[in-house]
Amino acid sequence: MSFLPFAAASANPEAVPSIALVFMGISLALIIAVPIALFFYIKKRFMLNPRALLNGVLVFLAAGMLLPQLASIGLAAIPGLGDTLRSNNVLAGIVMSLVLAAFQMAGLFIGAKVLMKNAGFGSYVFFGLGFTAIEAFMQTATNLFSYLSLAMSVNQVGATQLIQDLKESNPEQAEEGAKALYDFIGAPAVNYLSYGLDSTMKVIFIICVAVLLFAALSKIGPKYMAALALGFVFLYNVPNLLFQAGLYSSIWVAEALYLVVTAVTVFYTYKFVKENMPQELENLTRKINKYAPPQKKFPKFNIPKD
Repeated sequence: MSFLPFAAASANPEAVPSIALVFMGISLALIIAVPIALFFYIKKRFMLNPRALLNGVLVFLAAGMLLPQLASIGLAAIPGLGDTLRSNNVLAGIVMSLVLAAFQMAGLFIGAKVLMKNAGFGSYVFFGLGFTAIEAFMQTATNLFSYLSLAMSVNQVGATQLIQDLKESNPEQAEEGAKALYDFIGAPAVNYLSYGLDSTMKVIFIICVAVLLFAALSKIGPKYMAALALGFVFLYNVPNLLFQAGLYSSIWVAEALYLVVTAVTVFYTYKFVKENMPQELENLTRKINKYAPPQKKFPKFNIPKD
């Protein structure tokens, strides 16, 4: 989840501050680099399972994008409810946050149960990585790249010229567009760092959830393990729910709540794996000696029997 880092600006500058561009670049680098780095890290410690990775991608495309969009269309089409949601942005935000959380929870559980039958620990790690990596690339990185492109356009031609172009092409929305543009220019630059931090925490969090689902479905953990894992997913969506409800306006309050939920999930997952799956933990954390000479494989000879 990513909050729009817009805040009402007190002035109307003509350009986006350079530090904002720097923070956008740092976040974009984190969003792209962290999943790729984790992929190679995990690949060195477990056998690569492209199918598990693809399963995670497919589950997110269905449960994290397609089905929530269809649900929003369906809710908007319901007489009375659709008009209420369109006229109440706070209520619409709360409802869609709940819908997204429900589909993510259901998608992760059903995807793991149906697509990951008899899969091992490493495959579940790849499943979680596929789910969260495609989210980082398709949603968070895409949104941030659009902001970066807009900022570069503003700095190249100036806000006044962009607004003038908007007045000529779409005069009905020129006033609203001008306000949004100046809010964008005047937004606190540091807010753009939240994109990278949020994406990094989400990658680690979902991998932990996948590990807990592995423990539940392979019956290594207690019966309530699957419910606990999905409960963590719901808790991770609570900051967005509270934000949509208007309980706070600072994105850093949300990031602090994300950090708490992620830390609790990581701690619980680490403790459980250490106590119940020590070999998997050793494989995940062991050091790889890249300078070690390759092991020689000797041919097998079949000795004929008398």
